[in-house]
Amino acid sequence: MRKFAEFNDGFPAAFYNEGIHGPKKRPVYSEPDEETGEREVIGDEPNPDCKIPAGAIEITDEQWMEFISNTGRRKWDGTAVVPYYPPAPPVTQADYSAAIQAHLDAKARERQYDGIHTAIGYRDDPNPNFAAEATALFAWRSAVWTFSSAELAKVMAGERPQPTVAEFMGELEAACPFVWPMERAAMLGGELPSE
Repeated sequence: MRKFAEFNDGFPAAFYNEGIHGPKKRPVYSEPDEETGEREVIGDEPNPDCKIPAGAIEITDEQWMEFISNTGRRKWDGTAVVPYYPPAPPVTQADYSAAIQAHLDAKARERQYDGIHTAIGYRDDPNPNFAAEATALFAWRSAVWTFSSAELAKVMAGERPQPTVAEFMGELEAACPFVWPMERAAMLGGELPSE
């Protein structure tokens, strides 16, 4: 059965099938033969019972399947089905916040903490290593959010172009590096630094 489609800005808006909506054309027959009474098909004409709109475009089974299998990812360019790549959604404040929080949590997980909130709960812990890590993470978390808030406020004010999340995270890591207290102590000759 032949298939047809209507398009809106190249995207399929409706599909039609002659098996369901009726054939677009119906046969035109000759007058009956005087001897046999048989009639021959001599042409065709538009079928008034067809529910397929006049402007619908005929498509192949393969083109129909391409649209059905890739909903929202294919367009009609006037003659063929072509790939469509939707633009990326705009980056939101929530996207930056989620990436920043994930960055903070990932750093804390390097030392087997559940996340940054659990880790900073160890400030003033009797274990000096836990206490030092918690104090360092607490100060670092503050520096990260202070930097992030200031830079994102510049974006909102139009004072700087909006970075992608990946670009922003690169800036953040460069502006707010973190070194674990024991590693810093090793660099300083073995003493835990006081934060």
